[in-house]
Amino acid sequence: MRLYSSLRTCGLAIALLSASAISVDAQTATARRRIRVEDSPCAPSTAWRVRDTNFTTLASADAAARKPRPCPVITPPPVDTTPTSPPPPPPPPPPPPTVGTWHNVTPANADLTNRLSCDSYGVENVQADPTQPGSAYAFFHCQGLWKSVDYGATWTGPIAPASVNDCAGGIRIGGDGAIYLACIRGAAVGLSRSRDRGLTWQRFAIAPAPSNRQDVYPPSVDPYDPLHLVMAGHEQDLLVESFDGGATWTSIRVESGMMSGGGTNSISFVNTGVASTTRTTFLWIAQQSDRFGTWRTANGGASWVKVDRNEHPHGFSEIYQPDASGVVYMAGAYSALGWGVLRSANYGQTWAHVSGANGNQRVVIGTAKTLFASLSYPSGLNTTFGPDMQKAAQPGTGAWSAMPTPVAMRQGASQAIAISDGTNSYVITANYGAGLWRYVESGATTVPPPVVTPPPVVPPPVTPPTGGTNGVPLDTGVSIAMIRNNPTIPNTINYEGNFRTRCNIGRIGTFDPIVYPGQVNVGHEHMFFGNIGLDQNSTPASLRLSGNSTCWGGTVNRTGYWVPSVRDAVSGQLQIPSQLNVYYKSHILNARTLQIIPAGLVMIAGNKNNSAGPQAHANWNCSRTWNQQAVIDGFIPNCAVGEHVILSVEFPDCWNGRDLDSQDHQSHMAYAPYTGAGTSVCPSSHPVPLPHISENFFFPVTETSRPLQWRLSSDMYAPSIRGGRSAHADWMNGWDQTILAVFTRDCINATRDCTVDLGDGRQLYYKP
Repeated sequence: MRLYSSLRTCGLAIALLSASAISVDAQTATARRRIRVEDSPCAPSTAWRVRDTNFTTLASADAAARKPRPCPVITPPPVDTTPTSPPPPPPPPPPPPTVGTWHNVTPANADLTNRLSCDSYGVENVQADPTQPGSAYAFFHCQGLWKSVDYGATWTGPIAPASVNDCAGGIRIGGDGAIYLACIRGAAVGLSRSRDRGLTWQRFAIAPAPSNRQDVYPPSVDPYDPLHLVMAGHEQDLLVESFDGGATWTSIRVESGMMSGGGTNSISFVNTGVASTTRTTFLWIAQQSDRFGTWRTANGGASWVKVDRNEHPHGFSEIYQPDASGVVYMAGAYSALGWGVLRSANYGQTWAHVSGANGNQRVVIGTAKTLFASLSYPSGLNTTFGPDMQKAAQPGTGAWSAMPTPVAMRQGASQAIAISDGTNSYVITANYGAGLWRYVESGATTVPPPVVTPPPVVPPPVTPPTGGTNGVPLDTGVSIAMIRNNPTIPNTINYEGNFRTRCNIGRIGTFDPIVYPGQVNVGHEHMFFGNIGLDQNSTPASLRLSGNSTCWGGTVNRTGYWVPSVRDAVSGQLQIPSQLNVYYKSHILNARTLQIIPAGLVMIAGNKNNSAGPQAHANWNCSRTWNQQAVIDGFIPNCAVGEHVILSVEFPDCWNGRDLDSQDHQSHMAYAPYTGAGTSVCPSSHPVPLPHISENFFFPVTETSRPLQWRLSSDMYAPSIRGGRSAHADWMNGWDQTILAVFTRDCINATRDCTVDLGDGRQLYYKP
């Protein structure tokens, strides 16, 4: 399976450990590829991110804010680099329903009759999961989150804990799979985020808003950076932006003509096809009053231009973009061009009316063949308003016609999605008190993904020259065990157990005791982390007995971690990672079944001979700006100044139970198969489940860095192909087996989120 780092999410993914600690997100839950990146992008730091200067606060992964655009040179904000599993394959298409008619798919256990604790208006919101084809989520007021895995045919729920169910609001899902829940009423009022598909949630304060006005509508998520959000308040003049997945917020400047004095406004990213301009291009639509209209900014709010009089009906609203070609649709009322659906062909700068004047349509959505629009208003349960469904052939500039709808669809859609299984398209609508509805259209084709402008190719020489470093010093490590008491036992998170640590770089050398034992100046150059006494003669037994360690815990972790070096192929400058974050976790295996990693184990992940494309278990991304092209191509991405280029490598987690090494240093291990649901089981050929190890290396990008010119020492393929495709990593066990047993038992088996805690009242630390 391909990683999408994780690191990052993001979606990957990604942020970083500070110079003295790991940053983790206690709410981050499961498999995020990839990096969540579980590492990530201006982009995630897909992943997925980690950083903190005091391990007593490690549970807060997104504690620092990122500066607003344009990207300045800043200390990277915390990012959650927890790796996640790759997206599962699409589920099989559900049994074909009647094509061309609307079907009520409301779950039988959802209450659409009673107003309940938070004054329910029914189901206002439905979202597709971009990381799980065929999956969708819907939030029912005061009841919680339901999920479908069969293109909306059936729904299961509520799946979220009771703490977030008392909410009148809706959700939004980012490109890294993170779910954002925004509530305007109820005990869960405010913004919460889940990174494990709704199992656990982290609630955030929206600092620009007063503490008694945390009521907001779901944020819009940057299509190139799942940590970059913009969001509007509920019936308040609040417009805010976050660069760290909602952990911290800053206000977006607005014009005086946009101050609606308490109306609920809508804000959306406009996908320009280029990450750098998408992140500063927003469309703002006022709530229906015929006074404020629609405004657009191309510079992140530094200035705004009023582009139309259109306003959206009361409540939630959003635009629809089928791709990044420039076409944008919005629905509403009061436009001088006509009420209903408006279309722009130039990213929202100018507009034309394309639908009949049926009224103030709220929703417009499209399949590859057809556009759909609906009138709606939050009129309350047991009432009738709408739906006045209309449709037109793409691109909607021709005739529109009314659609017949069942009598039970007595309210129009507040939100809609369109997804496809390659054979049929499915339009799913959230119709307030009328529930969830589904329309099947045959002969589907997929809408093309956003067009991303790739950076130019700089052909480097095949063999990188030698040169200086990028100013990051090598660490001499420590000669003692570094363990201290910490009476706070980490939380149990049920779905996964994990332990995290961090190491600094300690050596550079052209040797490899796994591949070329006893030899020097053979193979390619490596960067070594952990035991700085590691050399060409090292074995797991010798590592455990001697050598300073650059890892948290000091000499209790004398493990050897190494990767091929990265150099600028033009200048020869060595690119030194600022840190290595290492995760030991249950991943997709049953945490309670995992065994202790055996003494003497060595292994290699990735393929040093790869040149043909991306790898399944070794990938690249940027720490804050999600770079989809890096995922597609497998190249080192051209990350912005102030970010980090992140290399993520995941090791196999199933052992054959006999061999501590093999001829190719990989065959004695295997990856647990990804099943798409629940936990996995190791194959019979490799039946022993071990902790899943993932390593995330952070390379800082400065004013003088040229990532397009970077190349791995193992990139010995044609110079016309950019660097990065031969990524791989080596691992040699040097742990104190007693400590390894403790965190395996008390963190991983016990399904605790341990960061550097051992789970028994102690924790690892490093130089003060």
